[in-house]
Amino acid sequence: MTKDQVRQQFGANAAAYVSSPTHAQGASLARLVELVAPRPEWRVLDVATATGHTALAFAPHVAVVLGLDLTAQMLPLAAGLAAERGAGNVVLAVGDVDDLPLAEGAFDLVTCRIAAHHFPDVGRFLAEAARVLAPGGLLAVVDNVVPGSRLRGKRADRQREAGEYVNAFEQLRDPSHVRCLSLEEWAEALLAAGLSVVAQETLDKRLTFETWAARHTPEMQTRLRAMLLQAPEAARAFLDPRAEGLTTFRLREGLFVARRRNPICLEEVRAIPATSSHPVAGCGEETPAAATPISTPGRKELNARTPRREDLNARTPRRYAFFPLRPGVFALTLLTRNQ
Repeated sequence: MTKDQVRQQFGANAAAYVSSPTHAQGASLARLVELVAPRPEWRVLDVATATGHTALAFAPHVAVVLGLDLTAQMLPLAAGLAAERGAGNVVLAVGDVDDLPLAEGAFDLVTCRIAAHHFPDVGRFLAEAARVLAPGGLLAVVDNVVPGSRLRGKRADRQREAGEYVNAFEQLRDPSHVRCLSLEEWAEALLAAGLSVVAQETLDKRLTFETWAARHTPEMQTRLRAMLLQAPEAARAFLDPRAEGLTTFRLREGLFVARRRNPICLEEVRAIPATSSHPVAGCGEETPAAATPISTPGRKELNARTPRREDLNARTPRRYAFFPLRPGVFALTLLTRNQ
């Protein structure tokens, strides 16, 4: 699907996301906040915010949350929820994950929940997220995951085939579904983006087929049900369909918290005499080191070095600007960007 088609589809279904149990109340929402342990001074970016559930979950714990979404129709609904909860530190804007209109190093935390399987290029999203994170900042992602393996052999082949089957099942129901990654693929993609995983979990959720497929015609529902109940062995074991009155099945969410690696450690390594071996914190590799321990900057020091939002605005008033679309809803316009 093109991005215009994605906007149309999500715009037409925007109201459903306000009360969607998976998005509004899923177990991974509270767990994400718990694992991240946000701090009062943090600046947070929530990517693909939709109706703002993740942004609003973090808002009471941080200084400011900017929620971006490609679909403008989502934002008035998110603004309404923010007003109901008195979340005055939530700002909403239209934005594309492939080209975030934000300065490098502007945020302490970037979040994205149950959205990445719609992105045309997850690697591009991760690179952009890493770019706007301050050194030492965190990326917290939740998304559906599928079976997979980087091993060889028949069992590994069956796991990869099961992953392809689950993705095909999802795509038949939702054309905007691009691809769920496996846990192994997420680990590789995060590493390639310069992010070190500090926490990883999986959470299972059971969905009611009749609700999940309700948007479709009876003919399409019959096709989807057949695909669910007649899945190959490995895919069936993963989906675990059960017909007990209503038909239910299982999906799995992967939860990842990753830290932007600190580029300062490279300079520290260059300054260290090649006399002995000592691991440099933040680099993850054995490197030459002096006899005295290396002092790696902590978050307080990094926060002190990293300009705050008000400092950025004072120093570069022409960088970007917020302007209101309607009460409580703002668009973000990029004026200049650090290269």
